[in-house]
Amino acid sequence: MKNQRSFHIIHRLLRDGHATAPDLAKELEVSVRTIYRDVDALCAAGVPIAAEQGRSGGFSLMEGFSLPGSLMTPEEQAQLLLAVKSTASVTGRDASSLLLKLGGLFQQQEDDWLTVELTRWGSPGGTDERFQLLQRAIRERRCVQFSYVGAGTSGQRTVQPARLVYKASAWYLQGFCLLRQAFRTFKLNRMRALRETGEGFDPLPQPPPIESFVTAAEYPEVKLRFPAEMAFRVWDEFGGDAITEEADGSLTVTARMPTDDGWLCGYLLSFGGAAQVLAPEELKTELAAHARRMAETYEKDLHRS
Repeated sequence: MKNQRSFHIIHRLLRDGHATAPDLAKELEVSVRTIYRDVDALCAAGVPIAAEQGRSGGFSLMEGFSLPGSLMTPEEQAQLLLAVKSTASVTGRDASSLLLKLGGLFQQQEDDWLTVELTRWGSPGGTDERFQLLQRAIRERRCVQFSYVGAGTSGQRTVQPARLVYKASAWYLQGFCLLRQAFRTFKLNRMRALRETGEGFDPLPQPPPIESFVTAAEYPEVKLRFPAEMAFRVWDEFGGDAITEEADGSLTVTARMPTDDGWLCGYLLSFGGAAQVLAPEELKTELAAHARRMAETYEKDLHRS
């Protein structure tokens, strides 16, 4: 607990340059006397904190101070090293120099027991320029514009970018869409002609979760049956608690999924006819209609050829 308070005090001074004992005590929910004891302990450990007396006095760090790695636990240090590896894999930047510096700061050798690679199979690798552009736009609070292809809709969007999120094997942008006047989530792979507009914006509130449990709970329950030969994909794409293995080797999946935007039918057809809808009945009807339209398209092509 004391280490956490020490880290908070140093972080606050690094960020703001100055803080008073009463402010720190209120933030950390301790007494002012405890703050003075923590500051004394930090000074004894070699952290150069200067104290100023008087009405506008308080604490500040001497110029040139950097955060000592000893304030982080080994687990926190490992998490930071892993985060650096993860970010480097998508930006295409060489992180070896940064990892070496962090290893020296933490006084430990960065081992290679884990490699994080977020690029897709078969992709050429290298820097994703969209990721770099969006990262810069978020930091500098600059609007971005792009053509976007969504489920059943497409068009030009101008967005105030807020956060990049990696979820379910893909990167997403969360931002305030000026067209919809609300926060929206956009998949990076569906963006085309992405550019900065040069227009700035004020700080945004925290965007909502990319998918809340409340939203997921509102989806209708869907029950599906897959043959045994599709097990590799079923186990890849559904949670284990949603899958029931039947005596004949087939798999039954029960999950809550969106059924009102046409996405689910396209997804089920990607199994090449192997997915059987058990419920709800309206999804069976909709999927059959999709399949008939596909069959009619190819029959017309065959008659013409």
